[in-house]
Amino acid sequence: MYTYRVGNEDYTFADEIGQEEAERRITALTSAPTKQEPRYEGFFTEAAEGVVSGLTKIPEGIVSTGTLVSDAITGGNATGAVEAWFDNLREEAGIDPEGAAGKVTEALVQFGIPGIYAASAISKVGKLATGTGKAGSFFRPDRFITAPMTRGTSKLLKRFAPDTKKALTNIERRRRIREGEVKIGTKKVGETDARELSPLSAGGPRARDMGTKAQKMGRYAVLATSAGFADAIVSTDDTQTLGDFFDAGPTNTVDAVGKEGQERAFAKIFNKMKVGIEGGVATAVLPPAFLASLNVVNRTLAARPAEILDKISPTLGAGFGKALPTGKQTTVLDIASGFTVPLAREGIRRATKNILEREQDILAKGLVGEDSVGTLSGIIGRMEAIARYRGFLDPAVARLRSLINPEVEGNIKVAQQKMQEIDKEIKKLLKTERYTTLPDQHKKKYIDNFMDVLEGAVRRNEIDTSALSGRRLEAAEEAAGKIVDLPEDLYQLYRQAKDTITTLTDQFVDSNVVKELPEQAVDGGISRGEFERQIRRIAREGGYLRRQYRIYNDKNFKLDPDAKKEIVQKIMSGEGVDIGHVRGILAGTSHRLTDAQAADLYAGRLNFTQEQATRYIDEVTSKAKQTKANIGLGQNRIFQNRLDVSLIQKRKVDSAVLKAILGEIRDPREAFISTVSELSNFVATDRFLQIFKNSVDANIAQVSARNSRLAEGAEPESQIFFKMDDEVINIIRNNPTEFQGVNPATISRLGDLDSESVKKAISLFEQKNPNHVILGRSADTVAGPIDTRAGANATTSIYGTMFGYAVPRVMYNNLSTAAYLNPDTMPTILRNIYGGMQKLKGATQYAKTILSPLTQVRNVTSASMFALAQGNYGKGSSLGTSVNTVLRDVIDKELKIKNISFIDLERDGKTLDFLVDMQKRGVIGSSAQLREIQDNLRKGLGYESKGDYVSGQLRGDLQLPGEVAGQGGKRSPEFKVTRRSKLGQFFEGPLNVAEDLYRGGDDIWKIYNYFFELNKLKNARRKMHNDSIQSLKRTNRSPTLDQIAAAVTDADARFGKHINFNIRREPDPNIEGTQQVAFGPIQGQLTEAIKQYAADNVRNLVPNYELVPDVVKGLRGLPIGDFIAFPAEILRTGFNTLDVAMKELTSDSAAIREIGARRLTNAVFTFGVLGDGLQRFGQMMTGTSDEEMDAINRRAAPWQRNAQLIPVGQDKNGNPEVLDFSHTNPWSTLSKPFHTVLKSLRTGTKLDKSGVENATNAIYEAMGEFFEPFFGVSMIYDAFIDVLPREGIRSFGVGRGGVTQSGAKVYKDADTRGVSIEKGLLHILNTLKPNILPIRIPTGADLGIMSDPEGLAPGSPKAGTPVKSIELSRGARGVLFPDGGEFLGFNVMAEEPTTGREYERAGEIFRAFTGLQTQVIDREKLLQFSGQEFKGERSGAATLFSDALRLENPTDNQMLEAYIRTDNARLKAFKKMKLAYDDFKKMGLSETKIIRTLKQKAGLGNKEILSLKADRYIPYMPDKKKRIDALRKGIRLPMNAILRVYRNRFNTRLTPEPVREETPDVRNILNTAPVEAPKVAPVSQNMTPEPITNVAQNTINNELFRTDPRNREIAAFLGSNPEDVLKNMQIARRTG
Repeated sequence: MYTYRVGNEDYTFADEIGQEEAERRITALTSAPTKQEPRYEGFFTEAAEGVVSGLTKIPEGIVSTGTLVSDAITGGNATGAVEAWFDNLREEAGIDPEGAAGKVTEALVQFGIPGIYAASAISKVGKLATGTGKAGSFFRPDRFITAPMTRGTSKLLKRFAPDTKKALTNIERRRRIREGEVKIGTKKVGETDARELSPLSAGGPRARDMGTKAQKMGRYAVLATSAGFADAIVSTDDTQTLGDFFDAGPTNTVDAVGKEGQERAFAKIFNKMKVGIEGGVATAVLPPAFLASLNVVNRTLAARPAEILDKISPTLGAGFGKALPTGKQTTVLDIASGFTVPLAREGIRRATKNILEREQDILAKGLVGEDSVGTLSGIIGRMEAIARYRGFLDPAVARLRSLINPEVEGNIKVAQQKMQEIDKEIKKLLKTERYTTLPDQHKKKYIDNFMDVLEGAVRRNEIDTSALSGRRLEAAEEAAGKIVDLPEDLYQLYRQAKDTITTLTDQFVDSNVVKELPEQAVDGGISRGEFERQIRRIAREGGYLRRQYRIYNDKNFKLDPDAKKEIVQKIMSGEGVDIGHVRGILAGTSHRLTDAQAADLYAGRLNFTQEQATRYIDEVTSKAKQTKANIGLGQNRIFQNRLDVSLIQKRKVDSAVLKAILGEIRDPREAFISTVSELSNFVATDRFLQIFKNSVDANIAQVSARNSRLAEGAEPESQIFFKMDDEVINIIRNNPTEFQGVNPATISRLGDLDSESVKKAISLFEQKNPNHVILGRSADTVAGPIDTRAGANATTSIYGTMFGYAVPRVMYNNLSTAAYLNPDTMPTILRNIYGGMQKLKGATQYAKTILSPLTQVRNVTSASMFALAQGNYGKGSSLGTSVNTVLRDVIDKELKIKNISFIDLERDGKTLDFLVDMQKRGVIGSSAQLREIQDNLRKGLGYESKGDYVSGQLRGDLQLPGEVAGQGGKRSPEFKVTRRSKLGQFFEGPLNVAEDLYRGGDDIWKIYNYFFELNKLKNARRKMHNDSIQSLKRTNRSPTLDQIAAAVTDADARFGKHINFNIRREPDPNIEGTQQVAFGPIQGQLTEAIKQYAADNVRNLVPNYELVPDVVKGLRGLPIGDFIAFPAEILRTGFNTLDVAMKELTSDSAAIREIGARRLTNAVFTFGVLGDGLQRFGQMMTGTSDEEMDAINRRAAPWQRNAQLIPVGQDKNGNPEVLDFSHTNPWSTLSKPFHTVLKSLRTGTKLDKSGVENATNAIYEAMGEFFEPFFGVSMIYDAFIDVLPREGIRSFGVGRGGVTQSGAKVYKDADTRGVSIEKGLLHILNTLKPNILPIRIPTGADLGIMSDPEGLAPGSPKAGTPVKSIELSRGARGVLFPDGGEFLGFNVMAEEPTTGREYERAGEIFRAFTGLQTQVIDREKLLQFSGQEFKGERSGAATLFSDALRLENPTDNQMLEAYIRTDNARLKAFKKMKLAYDDFKKMGLSETKIIRTLKQKAGLGNKEILSLKADRYIPYMPDKKKRIDALRKGIRLPMNAILRVYRNRFNTRLTPEPVREETPDVRNILNTAPVEAPKVAPVSQNMTPEPITNVAQNTINNELFRTDPRNREIAAFLGSNPEDVLKNMQIARRTG
């Protein structure tokens, strides 16, 4: 060893290098700049830097691989130069990812992207090799499954591999057997062939079943090799392996430091190979192993031990089954859960049974009358009913009811697609040379021609004129409608749109309500045949085409005087006038027409007078603008799913005069789509009402059958429903004295009775059954006169085929809604104000969700939790396919850059068909949040129907708006473009795109879940086939083909039972001991049943607005809750998930039980374990303790104190940075109350609360968290409450006086009225501000508009300068100005002015693309708020004693009680502040900084700070002023008693930790926590304190005698006389 002295320091070297070389080396070493350690820059910044760093390491790894080969050959160091260049690149760009966020994202990008591309490339090669890729898509094997194999087909087989050829040959052979071309049994086939014989089985094997195990292993080997090769190529020198982590194993890399030349190159190459080996193993082994292990776990959990033992030994199995509480049906999961699963299942079963029994009681007995259910039971039953979407309906009926809107929306989607195709064709046509030079009116003609085609116009070449001429030709053209001259392609598109309406019209004609018509006309009615002919004629004339009129869309519409004169002249001349309609309108006026005048008008012998024409115009205009309100009490019920029977009586309005009066708008687009909507709604509603009727008829028949089997004298079962056609006849027959003029023997049907008899019979029924209403015949179900005609039928009632049925009143109330229609019920001005507030609520929700990019992204990412809860991950569905489908639906165009297409997202026919199918099944298009917002924006408070179309009735009068049987027909949806302003039309496109994207984000995961549920069912069915065959082979080693087919059929029957598909079975005499399915179109029905069950699973297990209870939807009209529907759906779907899983676990099929085990375990994991696991992982990665996490939760924002916060790091100031997982996890509604209980109990313990108080407080907090989403004040109303005054009439009793719920100041008392108003308006506007706008409005911001310019000193800022101004948003500042800059002449700082925070560009971009949002816990600011809150609570406690001093002649007992209450409140405030003090210490804030912040920023005194620091309490003591004031008022304070309480509490600990045994040094205590000695007024020598008697004796005794040894020592030291106590305390403080 050689030592050299350099700069008065000795340095030792291994070799002798000389003094000069030693000085050079030491100088170089000491003068070299030290490399600073990278600092943590926040979660998003580090994650974004990880992405960028990973992207740079991909080319670095690729290039370095090549240079390493070169270095291994030449011995050079080109790799070092490459690595240095990339390191320098990252260093100059400031890319230095740190922490878990940075390193994990770096690794995911560096190895994930190349791995995905490698896997994709291998997959494409594999598809091309097997003929399943694009190149071989024509030769896909499944093309040959459904068609016979031709000679040409057999030739094509030569182009396949032998295995594929063999598989196709087997498929063809099975097809021949199935179709009878080869007799069964003539050739031996396998079990798979036997499955094909079952008519319930699918038409062929799956493609992946064709591969052998060896082929599958080969695919895994290729995948592992490709992934390992990709990882090796892109790995860099700093890549670590698992071997490095454990510092052992074959993949432990070699340190190349110190190696040179070829040795170093080979070391790095070997390191790359080790990375590749780990990557290959991880890619090919870990995912399959993970999924396989999950399958094994699920299979094990779903297994029934008793059944397994039964196969080994029946005796053993039976004995084991008897020993289990749930018998042989017990699963491993039941046992593993400690039998909590079966207990929960039994609890759910019993609760469900009780609910159903209570439901039946309410329906049968009603709520009023002697035999009705009890009040409590009725209340509970109704609450249960309104809390579920089906109410009192049968589940099957309710299901169809919930699918009405989806079916309408599905048909509208088809109509909109056709309109887009038409628009494209018109644009394409107008760009051709022939049409570019035409004037605009000629171009508009093509749009008008669309309306003509919809009204029945055709092209001339479609009329066969070969045999026609002259007047016959004219008549044919007139019958066909207008003749249009259109290009063929455009005309065909118009015809396709017309055909859509024609198809719906055919369904309309075939509707059940039409089938209810009698074959022969009754009571002046119409027969079914005549009715159908009439409907087809109206449809052919375009009568069902919905038209738009300005008078209904524009409240300011008024006929121009010249136009009115022209219309009057037309009426007087008889041009384009419907005389019958004019007569009907004028019938109630002084200008009515007599029969003779009408006859002369029809004959042309008479014209209308000018007065009649003018009055007709005025009457039509008046009636059109008139609000159709219900008449009566002002409140009536509206049946929600009413049939628009006005369509049945509708006819085309041919009167040109009437069209001119109403201001017809010829808009074919809206006419087409709204017509499709109307007809679709009619068809879907008619189907629902028919199923409702079928259910009611079945119930009536079942009750009647059960009653007929009763023993004599037994009490019959109460009837729930009544068919009034039969009941009326029975009533008349059973009450002959009431109907003396009617001969019961002659009555066979209702048509045999007169109207009065029907009315009387109905009245008697209602008196006997007050708990029932008759749909369409009870006064409660109609707003106008009751239709008691015997011939009244479904075609005249909004209740369709349910017309005339009596249903329980509670059910009717559940199916209807209260509507405030009479303007006198609620003052119009208040209604308009509150309605406007509701629109503001909807606008706020819209701005903060639909128009928030972060929320849009989070809507997609958080929905993945729904799939996770169902166990829908792994193989079974493709997320990429779902995304592609939704993007095609939303974008629907080919994306190009400079005419170069880079992605085709056009919505093709197959995509449209699939989307429509999903829409009609109710899977997509039902986002709970979006639909609630739309309801708030568009529906207002209730139903106030305006006439929005013309429905000319057969009797000739103008009926507005198509009201039948007293209630208006439903119109859905409303298309009123003319109401939109220019600005509204400008924003319409972007807003629609935003809505589509939000809905699409929801639909992606619903489509994904649908396919997964579908494939789970298909796989379960396949496993049941295998199990059935294996069971057969255990009893018969050589079963026949027919027996195998029967076994498969039997498995399908059991599978059908699970999905509620009833397969009718009957014995087959040809097969002994087996049963055969009754064939027919059963396979298609089973396939449809599987799809329906999968769709219903998605609807029941994923939030769906159509299934939200009406009472929850109704809450949107209240100023509470921002998104009530979504948490309600979380509760419903969460319960359904557990319920469905438990039901699946009771299945006799192991395959179904596996699904249940997987669903239940994943649900429990997602609901409760996932959040805790992520939090623990975050704590481990950041070194955060449990106590620190509790402290962070307690100091977080009020709405986050019970949230699941995940620590992700610290900012540059050391403040903790957390991710609110509760905000990301939609299931937090279920888990948050439980976390709240635990956190509250821990906090209560630290505050030294009693056990009862602690538990009670925890329960209240949990209930508050649970009900917060439903009853918390909505955003916009909360903002109004913030700015309302605290007192006075303007506060409305709720104002906060300019202070937010979190304590931030909107305005201050010192602000002028104008400034306060300005700040308040900005605060409200901030709530309405769309989050997409790049601005931030801090609380208390102003614009300077209301500044007072008077009194300004020279040089002062001019009026209009804001003090706290609007700022750039976080994203805009971080992305555009991370280092500050200038924008539009304004200086933009890098720091946010109000918070001082800085944001990095990379971090904000990463945040925007992930939707994740972290919060920084600003410790100093929160400490300041805590200190200020403490000061307020401490001062508030003192006011309790001051209030007592204001009493007249209070007794000593009262004053002592006031003192105790005051000190209790003060002690509570001190304990709370001490907990905050300790929390900030745990969060890493130094005690010095805590004391400085509390003193300088919060304004706490030294005495209070030292009390908190020393953990010693200083009780309250009235100051000198209070004592003097008391003496002046003649109040004698009981100072002896007060001092005893004071001594008892003085110096007690603020924390609940056990007291140490050693005796404290009183002088030190007094020195560290100085107490101002209370000074009392001079007391006269003859004044003696009065004894204390009868004042809260228990409380006083507890306070006086709950002493501590230290307190007694302090008291002895201070003395017993009050004056001595005070003097000694002063001496102690002075002397220390």
